Amino acid sequence: MNTYFKLKLDKHIFFFFFDILFPVPAGLQSSKEVFMGRNNAQVQGKRAQRHLEDQKGEYRATIVHTVGSAMPIVRTPMGDEKPLTAGDPLARGDRVESNGSYVELRGPDGEIYRLGPNSEFEWVPVPQVGFEPLYYGRVFIVTANGKYRTSCYIRKISSAYIENLNERDDAFYALYDDMLIFEYDEAGQYFDIVTVPRGHVAVLRHDPQKPMRSRYSVTSLQPFSDEELNRILNEFSKPSIWYNLS
Repeated sequence: MNTYFKLKLDKHIFFFFFDILFPVPAGLQSSKEVFMGRNNAQVQGKRAQRHLEDQKGEYRATIVHTVGSAMPIVRTPMGDEKPLTAGDPLARGDRVESNGSYVELRGPDGEIYRLGPNSEFEWVPVPQVGFEPLYYGRVFIVTANGKYRTSCYIRKISSAYIENLNERDDAFYALYDDMLIFEYDEAGQYFDIVTVPRGHVAVLRHDPQKPMRSRYSVTSLQPFSDEELNRILNEFSKPSIWYNLS
């Protein structure tokens, strides 16, 4: 990665993190305008207040942006389902299905999970580690960890984007720091699969018919392009989806 791209990535990620951790209330400026000195105290005060509110409780939906009639739902362990609305808490075992909509969930320690359309999030028991977030589809995470449904665990990371490509392949983007992907074998023993360097994307292929330690293979590991970064950040920080908050 050249120096220019590093600086551009740092700038993109800085403003993106600031806006995610302290969302812009309706009618106020973006983080770039804040740092230009416009209504600085007012914006930061309201963002900080919302941030503190977001830390209460356990996992809950903080933003729900419905597209058309494709309502996101919560499916309980008993098989019941109900519409998902902003502010709803998740019980252990509940599964969020975004369907055609966008959903943001936040955890008790400030973890953020943004789901694109046709993505899922659960809070489920995992034998080796207890209850753990389990997600699938197109998911943007901030200061979070968890298990991607088809492709093992991610050590807690500042920012990452994971995208399901097909039945066997998933793409892992390490946006701000290195991403460690790991798993446990049939005996419950931990092992590393790959570390994705910052600024790179890895395509991980899984074969559920193979033993755990030979189940995963890295089919591609390369720097992601400026266009890829813009595509991800434009979708997962788009004001009309994520910042139209009351």
